[in-house]
Amino acid sequence: MVLFQSELDQATGNYATGNYAGTNECIDSKDMKQMVFGKVLTQMTAKTGIRLYGEAAVQALMQEFAQLEDLGVYLAKSANELTREQKGEALRAINLIKKKIDGRIKGRTVADGSVQKDLNEKSQTASPTVSTNALLISLIIDAHEQRDVAVADVLAAYLKAGMNDYTLLKFTGESVDIICKMNPKYE
Repeated sequence: MVLFQSELDQATGNYATGNYAGTNECIDSKDMKQMVFGKVLTQMTAKTGIRLYGEAAVQALMQEFAQLEDLGVYLAKSANELTREQKGEALRAINLIKKKIDGRIKGRTVADGSVQKDLNEKSQTASPTVSTNALLISLIIDAHEQRDVAVADVLAAYLKAGMNDYTLLKFTGESVDIICKMNPKYE
């Protein structure tokens, strides 16, 4: 976090000037950081999201789980069907909630691959995405220079990629209840 803050300070020159909110005023580093963290970094755990947004967060997770099911990303297995070794190697599902800029609540499920970090070479597990620091610095520069920025999204891009590996993903807690609510066949 300290590295990010120093990069943010360096990128903004510890201040920003220009036509901000229709005025010619300076934006100090603290205000710039608050703006960035308040708008960009708004992802939270499912538990926090459900506490904050209630049923809207539950519905968002149900939509995420339904999308995973519709794309054939997972097949349910009972814990009774798994060996002790398979249970130990199962990746934990991390469920997240994000409030989008337009006010929609979005659910996201990712696998905690940290338990696999020693099983593969880094080049096999690297994800070709931009680093958070590089993206935020680029956004700060874009805002400072008042550039027009467009965003595009490929719906479920990673989910549509072919995967030959057999991976177990373990859902626990509230997530299990939400999956069963989404589709009673998983009860």
